[in-house]
Amino acid sequence: IDPKYGPSWYNLGTVGGGPVGDKEYPKKACFEKALEIDPNDGSSWYNLGNAGGGNVGGKEIDADACYDRVLAMESMKDKHRDTWYNKGRSIGMLSGSNAPAEPAKVSCWFCCSSKCCSSESAKKYETEGECYEEALKLDKQYSRAWCALGNAGGSQNDSPQDCFQKTLETNMSGEKYAEPWCTEAWYGLGNAGGGTVRG
Repeated sequence: IDPKYGPSWYNLGTVGGGPVGDKEYPKKACFEKALEIDPNDGSSWYNLGNAGGGNVGGKEIDADACYDRVLAMESMKDKHRDTWYNKGRSIGMLSGSNAPAEPAKVSCWFCCSSKCCSSESAKKYETEGECYEEALKLDKQYSRAWCALGNAGGSQNDSPQDCFQKTLETNMSGEKYAEPWCTEAWYGLGNAGGGTVRG
């Protein structure tokens, strides 16, 4: 690859990393290199967030800050739904939520770098539930976010029971019904006292 061309590093990262010259680069290092070349590469910020954050320009950037960077980019609007979901998972893991872990989305909780996101953004969304609600504002049929919101205790308008019911209903109407979060939703719905599922 051309080591001065950011997209080459990004592409190498998306396939899990690999050798460049006589050195091996893991995927996280590839996204870091891409961002050193182009700090406005939203796809690399997104993937670096999924990898748990990293070091960009000599600064440690946590996953949450990477996701905030993506959410601030209009050019990444098509990724905002999933970014809100990933940000919620990251916060949930750090706060000790019982929601099942996706190891690639776990990060260390550092203060949000002022270069990556505004303090206003960091203060506005302090809970995983708020992030899932933002994802659901963008897509009411996002069944995985409904399940995660149920696991996070629901919201002001939706009890955990409501969230698990919506998980199963939206899954029946589109996504694969055998997804792992469906099992979580059935389990959560049972623990919440059961309910009616329309599909």
